[in-house]
Amino acid sequence: MSARVLIVEDEVALIDIFRRILARARDLTIDAATDGRAGLEKARKNAYDVIFSDLRMPEMDGLAMVHNLRSGDGPNTRTPVVVVTSFCDEGRTAARELGARYVAKPVRSQQVLQVLDELLSRSAREP
Repeated sequence: MSARVLIVEDEVALIDIFRRILARARDLTIDAATDGRAGLEKARKNAYDVIFSDLRMPEMDGLAMVHNLRSGDGPNTRTPVVVVTSFCDEGRTAARELGARYVAKPVRSQQVLQVLDELLSRSAREP
């Protein structure tokens, strides 16, 4: 079964790292955006199974992006979000506020793949 993932991250090198990590996981379609506003636009147009988002980005930060996503009526109002940041305390707090998972930078392959697998397995069990 193919899954669709959105990566919202302002550092292009990290998007590439995420792509390499996720390519090892399973059959995934991976989209990316380099700021929260572009991520929100993609998430309003396409349904995703998981969204990975940095917190601190230009144009619109990840927290505002997810708040807008949750309060809208698009296809991702309930999509699982993984907060990815090097600001540990801020990341944990934001994740709790959003009902999201948290992954610290620098990202570790094993942690990213484990979180992805757990979220995709959970969504496969939900009606």
